[in-house]
Amino acid sequence: MAQAMASMAGGLQVSGSTRLHGRRVASVTRAGFTVRAQQQQQEQQVSGEAQSSRRTVLSLVAAGLATGSFVQAVLADAKSIKVGPPPPPSGGLPGTLNSDEARDLDLPLKDRFFLQPLSPSEAAQRAKESAKEIVAVKSLIEKKAWPYVQNDLRLRAEYLRFDLNTVIAAKSKDEKKSLKELTGKLYENISNLDHAAKIKSSPEAEKYYAATVSTLNDVLAKLDRFFLQPLSPSEAAQRAKESAKEIVAVKSLIEKKAWPYVQNDLRLRAEYLRFDLNTVIAAKSKDEKKSLKELTGKLYENISNLDHAAKIKSSPEAEKYYAATVSTLNDVLAKLDRFFLQPLSPSEAAQRAKESAKEIVAVKSLIEKKAWPYVQNDLRLRAEYLRFDLNTVIAAKSKDEKKSLKELTGKLYENISNGEKGVK
Repeated sequence: MAQAMASMAGGLQVSGSTRLHGRRVASVTRAGFTVRAQQQQQEQQVSGEAQSSRRTVLSLVAAGLATGSFVQAVLADAKSIKVGPPPPPSGGLPGTLNSDEARDLDLPLKDRFFLQPLSPSEAAQRAKESAKEIVAVKSLIEKKAWPYVQNDLRLRAEYLRFDLNTVIAAKSKDEKKSLKELTGKLYENISNLDHAAKIKSSPEAEKYYAATVSTLNDVLAKLDRFFLQPLSPSEAAQRAKESAKEIVAVKSLIEKKAWPYVQNDLRLRAEYLRFDLNTVIAAKSKDEKKSLKELTGKLYENISNLDHAAKIKSSPEAEKYYAATVSTLNDVLAKLDRFFLQPLSPSEAAQRAKESAKEIVAVKSLIEKKAWPYVQNDLRLRAEYLRFDLNTVIAAKSKDEKKSLKELTGKLYENISNGEKGVK
């Protein structure tokens, strides 16, 4: 019994130990299953990613092949497109006529959107108006109103360019060449003036404004030379007197030191004067031509010196050459009156002599104002009329009357001459 009990206890111990061992083994076996499951999941994920990346690569390859085949198909089917010549400068298509030209609000509504072509003479006239507007930007430069300077300058320059092109197109080959050179300089100076306004530089603006006005005057002189209509000698003499008055009137501009305006008025009127004096001289005899050419040569020289004085802005030089210009101008006008005064009957000549005498007496007010150039101008002009008419009156008198009248008129002319010297 005892042995049987002992053997049973030992069996229980062995089996107990065996079960404990078995538990440990079982627990180890479950951990192994867990690791293997995780490894299998990771392997499945990796294989899935590999499959998806392979699908992406395959799809990209397929897309590339399809695109390449499409491009080849397109290139194979490409056809050339016929392109016509460029459109004309002024548009050329419906609704675009004159599309590159500035607008003109003075025209009727249906025509106002673009500048309309003018005849060469009309274009020259409008170019002069544009030139005046460009010269007028001086006041804006002095006020440093730079945006307004640019606005006015560009607007009027566009008009000017359009009209000058019209004028040049109507000229001969040689005239075109000279005008194109002048206008090229003008546009360059205007461009420089515009840039000076853009950078707001007063010294640069003053510099290029003077250059612009100078070149503008040269261009206007050329225009007047081309488009002045020939007149008869008597009409030319009359217009020359009007030009002379305009030249004398620059005195007020000299006193204000408005040098660009002095140059502008001087050159413009001098061009008219030269044109008309040439017409007058061409109608004269050889001896008369010689004396007039000498006088007009001195006149043009004095005007040129006055223009240069205005260019360098020298008041003393301007005053000096202004006086010389007016003096020579009076001599020329006296010659013109001598050539173109119409003979009258003795009674009519006596009546006109009285009117001339009144004009001479009236210079008293000018003397009081010390307006010496105007004194000289009126004195010489009326004295020339007076001399002409008194000679007509004297020629109709008897010998004794002629002698006494000649003595009186001689004293009169001497006093007028002395008065003129005093004024000078």
